[in-house]
Amino acid sequence: MKYTADKIYDIPPGSTWWASSEFGWVVGHSYCCYAPLLQRATTIIYEGKPVGTPDAAQFFRVLSENKVRGWFLTPSAARAIRSEDPELDLSEKYRTGRPGLRNLANVFVAGEHCDESTMRWLARMLPAHVKISDTWWQTETGWPITSSCLGYEDGCANTQGCVAPIGSAGLPVPGYNVQLVEHKEGNTSSQSVDRELESGKDEKPLSRIVVKLPLPPGAAITLWNDDKRFEELYFSKYPDHYDTMDLGYRDINGYLYILSRADDVINVSGHRLSTSALEEACLAVDSVVDCAVIAVPHTVKVAAFNQACFVPKLPKTRSGKISRGSLAEMAAGKPVRVSESMRKMRKQQ
Repeated sequence: MKYTADKIYDIPPGSTWWASSEFGWVVGHSYCCYAPLLQRATTIIYEGKPVGTPDAAQFFRVLSENKVRGWFLTPSAARAIRSEDPELDLSEKYRTGRPGLRNLANVFVAGEHCDESTMRWLARMLPAHVKISDTWWQTETGWPITSSCLGYEDGCANTQGCVAPIGSAGLPVPGYNVQLVEHKEGNTSSQSVDRELESGKDEKPLSRIVVKLPLPPGAAITLWNDDKRFEELYFSKYPDHYDTMDLGYRDINGYLYILSRADDVINVSGHRLSTSALEEACLAVDSVVDCAVIAVPHTVKVAAFNQACFVPKLPKTRSGKISRGSLAEMAAGKPVRVSESMRKMRKQQ
């Protein structure tokens, strides 16, 4: 935690840090509590949501009133604010008044794939001096696998704005030996394919991302009372490697692009398609703020994409992520599980 606070998140002693998460998630433990306190920094705990408590201006109120220097949020939170207040009119007084966002130096997005449209929106709406980083990690690792490392002189590509190529989650953090292996049914070889693509190249073959052992300090060492399950789940498929179960590719400069989970790849007439890549294409349309791509069962093609539905809001989980499982059940004509957060959303409407 101390290392990441110094070298990745650039949290100096005496500064104010805000990871807008809850203690039920790994971010809450690692970066609401331990890391900032180890740095002798102030950490903010906020019980509200990006929108609806009471409006989309409240995140910026917290940033301004507390003179926050470093801010951590999810792409879903950014998209929720953008959906309610695309030009941030509600938060103008907090952003442009005093102290405004003068103290804000770094913004980090993580928790899920961040589409290019959302990253560009953040870069446009935040002050020019702010550095924006996408990081990739997992509950099991406890801290980032890839990121821009702001604490190193050569740790990021740009000194302001998006500090790594938009769409990428940065470079592997020291301590992680990240490798790409072929992702296909039945493959258990850990031989690296490491497909490196030139920037701008249209073809983006999906590879499975693994980490060569040993894992660095801070990673999980077992599952509660189930060592056997831990080994089978993460280490049996690719010997001597930790299986992240995420898919993506690496560009010619070594930057990693994380596109989806292995179980989010859909088979359409033998072609493996990433739902995240399809969502990315939808979100490139200016009038689309948020979207979810799901497969509709098809008797011939196994799965098919044949409808586009436009709705005022998408069902979200308590953490702000889209309830894709509920949408898939609805599309398949199955009974839909209605979560408490979905019930609250219906009452608000």
